[in-house]
Amino acid sequence: MGFDATRLIQAIADGNEAHADRDGLTGLRRDLFLMRGGHAPGEACLSYVPPGPDPHRYWCESPDGACTCGIED
Repeated sequence: MGFDATRLIQAIADGNEAHADRDGLTGLRRDLFLMRGGHAPGEACLSYVPPGPDPHRYWCESPDGACTCGIED
């Protein structure tokens, strides 16, 4: 008897699509996310709010320029 992974694979695909929706991914970014099965290594998950008092500082404080993450201070 073999294992039928059809439902498991569909559940993973549904979860990845819901995750892409939460992160607001569209177009090519969404396609790449779904093909990869998740975020690229080192890529921040836009819908993840880290524990702690200041998630904006956690994700956005960097010397690389103005923040466009959409999280209010």
